[in-house]
Amino acid sequence: MVLKDLCWQAGSEYQLRKFNRIMEEIKKQNVKAFAYLDQINKEKWTALMMVDGMRILTTNMSECINGVLKGARRLPVSALVEITLERTVHYFRVQAIKGHKMLQNNQLWTDFACKMFISWQQKVVEHTVMKYSHSQQSASVVTRRQNGHGMNAHVVKIANRECSCGKWNQFGIPCSHTQKVCGAYNISVASMVKDYYDLMAYNNTYSKHFEPVQSEDYWDDPNFQLVHDPTIRISTRPGRNQTTRIHNEMDWRKTRARRRRPRKSPYPPGPPGPPGLPFIGNLHQFDTSTPHIYLWRLSKKYGPIMFMKIGSKPQAEGLGQYKLSYNSSDVAFAPYSDSWRELRKICVLHLLSSKQVQSFRPVREDEVFRMIRNLSVRASSGEVANLSSIMVTLTSTLICRIAFGKTSDEGLGSQRTFDELMIESQAMQGGFFLSDYIPSLSWVDKLTGMISRLEKICKDLDEFYQELIDDHLDPNRPKPANPDILDLLIQLKEENLCSIELTWNHIKAILMDIFIAGTDTGAAAIIWAMTALIKNPTTMKKLQREIRELIGEKGKVTEEDLPKLSYLNAVIKETLRLYPPTPLLLPRETLEKCNIEGYIIPPKTLVYINAWAIARDPEYWECPNEFVPERFLNTKVDITGQDFQVIPFGAGRRGCPGILMGLAMVELALANLLYTFDWELPAGMKREDIDTAVLPGLTMHKKNPLCLVPKQIKGLNA
Repeated sequence: MVLKDLCWQAGSEYQLRKFNRIMEEIKKQNVKAFAYLDQINKEKWTALMMVDGMRILTTNMSECINGVLKGARRLPVSALVEITLERTVHYFRVQAIKGHKMLQNNQLWTDFACKMFISWQQKVVEHTVMKYSHSQQSASVVTRRQNGHGMNAHVVKIANRECSCGKWNQFGIPCSHTQKVCGAYNISVASMVKDYYDLMAYNNTYSKHFEPVQSEDYWDDPNFQLVHDPTIRISTRPGRNQTTRIHNEMDWRKTRARRRRPRKSPYPPGPPGPPGLPFIGNLHQFDTSTPHIYLWRLSKKYGPIMFMKIGSKPQAEGLGQYKLSYNSSDVAFAPYSDSWRELRKICVLHLLSSKQVQSFRPVREDEVFRMIRNLSVRASSGEVANLSSIMVTLTSTLICRIAFGKTSDEGLGSQRTFDELMIESQAMQGGFFLSDYIPSLSWVDKLTGMISRLEKICKDLDEFYQELIDDHLDPNRPKPANPDILDLLIQLKEENLCSIELTWNHIKAILMDIFIAGTDTGAAAIIWAMTALIKNPTTMKKLQREIRELIGEKGKVTEEDLPKLSYLNAVIKETLRLYPPTPLLLPRETLEKCNIEGYIIPPKTLVYINAWAIARDPEYWECPNEFVPERFLNTKVDITGQDFQVIPFGAGRRGCPGILMGLAMVELALANLLYTFDWELPAGMKREDIDTAVLPGLTMHKKNPLCLVPKQIKGLNA
């Protein structure tokens, strides 16, 4: 019995060092036994090769570690085989009886397949087939989500027998989207069910006849005796004894070992994702420089929905965003609440409405024309223009006049100080704070100086905003003909026109959103458009021809001309598709448990939407990585959140409320740049030298400045 105990210990041991020691003891006891065990594949009978707690154990000494035959660990081989055969025969007979009953009910498929097919068939009425390609046998199906918010599009490929929802591929049963397409185009949906659900195949599988088990001599004899001893115990570890009856052949007692059971989650398994480490999760793997590209590459392996644990307790809003938004008093980062709804209503109805955006038209035209005049001076001397710097100056000046009613030349301080405030606030808003992911390590942020930097910029910005507010509250200040955004906010506060108490912190936080988002995203969009055009000279010439033929010798493009420039609109849409201002939309947080494509997502889970990857999905876009504005000429695809295949500004209630303001600024600036000048590369530079590398941060800025040489067209007076 010493030998049998050693064999069991070897099969149950997880550590290689202890396993080798036990095997040496077996060798001392019986060399033949050692040789027999040594030649067997270790994956089949030991715990050494255990992967996620699942393995196949085939020897009589360790078969029962996975609970297949309960306590039959030390039964003779013949007893194991008899038990296995009897259970198998019983199972086959039960399944055969079920198969005959299903045939009598005139079923086409098994109960499982019928139930699944019917449940999906009931959802067909909720779907709409948008387009169908007879040549490719594929269709696009749109369905409303279960909670009634938004639409969800799927691609069904009949020839490949797959749907982008994944259910047809996984179960071999046509999903509701496939059934909708088949019904719309008279395709036999019954033929799409996998053959292994067919009842004839089912019955052929289980209508088998079994021969009696051959005698024990049929099996290889290891030449040493394996006899069960009911007097010994399998484990000597403390625990409660439990009686187990094995096939009515013998009674014996085993000790049920105490072991810590893993804590079960109250939710089913979530989406797949890369394995992480304790405490930090996937934090060490995360690429903070270009997270949208890193996550896109991961999706190739784990699918369009995946899970990552970043740190021990990641926050929906980073420390920098929280402090700069006056403790989440703004619209962009505040959690969903009555206060947030009211603030968003203020932005949509009062500050950034279509009427209000139109009222700022003179400001936009004045600043754009001033920029063109400054560029004309450079063009006359053949200077190289740093467009990246020029566009940031343009957008910041525009936003300051719209939001505050003045520029750096009119009392906002020096341009350098103003730019430093903007750059530092953007850096802190998208900066890396370790406490955002591991709160217990907040002291590290103090050591690195991040906390002191954040406190300083918050103090400087608060003084900046307070000075503007005091100036607007000055009774001696002349009343402006067109009130700016700060005027409107002060009016809302003084006249109590909101359902919440609008505080000064609310006003400062809203100014922060407009100040950073308006300056940052607008400049980035113009630079990416010029980058794409200079790399595609044919497209640039085509766009310039459209603008110049419409404007003629008028000398400048005004906003009333913009609706007539269809190709300009297509170029801007294509630019925002390839280079969305925020490639990873601002994170969202689930308020309650929800279901996304069959995955149960717990409450308080951060959800990141990769707008950059969605807009380059080959399922929806032909040649997705190429700059082809023509794709938007003959389609009504919308970029404001109505069509989910391109969402540069987000969608739904959390979509960007300043879309109209941003697009008006980008269209006017780009049209005048291309109307007034021809653009050339600096001497010695080729088009291939223009890179598309990006800077880290919330907004996708071009890493290296775009420097071009403007050449003014003769006959045009800027």
